[in-house]
Amino acid sequence: MAITIDKFEYANDGAAQAAWAVIDLPELYHYKCNDNAANTTVTDATGTNNGTASANTSTFYTASGKIGGAFDFDGTKYVNLGTSKFNTPKGAICFWLVSKGTLNTSRWILGRGPNLDVWADLGMAFVSLSGSYYLALSGVGGTTIAKKVVLASSINDGDHLIFNLFEDGTAQVYLNNSLITPTETLSGFDWDNDITNQLSIANAGARADGLYRFDGVIDDIRFYDTTLTAAQRAVVYNGGNGTENSLTGGIVVSSESSTKKEGSYSLKLVAAQTTSLNNYITRTVSPTINLTDQSSIKLWVYASRIGTNLKIGFHDSGGTTTEGNIEITSANTWEEKTIDISAVDNANKDAIDSIILTVTNADAENTVYIDSLFAYSDGEGTSAGGGFPILGGSIVR
Repeated sequence: MAITIDKFEYANDGAAQAAWAVIDLPELYHYKCNDNAANTTVTDATGTNNGTASANTSTFYTASGKIGGAFDFDGTKYVNLGTSKFNTPKGAICFWLVSKGTLNTSRWILGRGPNLDVWADLGMAFVSLSGSYYLALSGVGGTTIAKKVVLASSINDGDHLIFNLFEDGTAQVYLNNSLITPTETLSGFDWDNDITNQLSIANAGARADGLYRFDGVIDDIRFYDTTLTAAQRAVVYNGGNGTENSLTGGIVVSSESSTKKEGSYSLKLVAAQTTSLNNYITRTVSPTINLTDQSSIKLWVYASRIGTNLKIGFHDSGGTTTEGNIEITSANTWEEKTIDISAVDNANKDAIDSIILTVTNADAENTVYIDSLFAYSDGEGTSAGGGFPILGGSIVR
């Protein structure tokens, strides 16, 4: 029997946006680390808070970053991001650790604190504790020791780190978008403690004695004033490829009553030029849907651009995502598209918990309408001229 996955009958834009998670979160600060000039300005891509380097950026810029350039610190240079910054009781901090440097002493990757030999009020560091090196998280300052997150040997060059900092004083750490089980309980923090102290990259705040400065390579440093959701984390990590795109403005989702294939509504998404690349929207399926023995996914698509600019994915609760490209041959025309899932093991499609629509080409704006998403087994299909027959199965809306 055919299984109705989604008929997109969202009566208004609010319902469509609620059903499909829109990746829309502006960065508080975003340092792409592409600065390579005979000056000390470190550009914040949001236009909010440029940093000031302790030396011309050309002296520590490297072209070998995760995405474009990066900053290659030598244990002496650092970037001052100013005082009273990241003034929020919760948030998130992300960066690519292109190289973790030489672990021969404690090293602050990011820190906010005074010019004193104390723990940072807010910081991430490799620290020497009890004879071993750890990735550590600090969030109180003074004499309160940093919390050990994981052994430094568990971190490799090229890894990505996301720190979710919660208002209740707890934290989560994601290594390559997988949640770390920390060495210690990450609680008791105060993220906006002493926010008048300096925030720095590769230094523990304002300290000027040259001790404990980072000596590795870091790229794409982001600060947010709220924690990141799974969908947002996935966009930043981008399957291990990284991105310099913002989380805001990439895709706009709404309900559409005029351009539709069947029923009363279709789903409309507008993917902005350039900024929507690799961004996506997700639809949580609850309860999960069982596609065991189904061989094809079929949907109707109407798009303003021809070519392969979009893909659809189905995530199974077991951890597997099955994806298929959507190629448009005629612009502004309804086309039926089929995604072959016959080779996917039943164990990887028996509990679909989310649907993902991803922009794979954003060199021009694209307006796309989606309608009638079904799964079929061999021998079933649709008529050439109409919508999908409802042959049974579960309906998720």
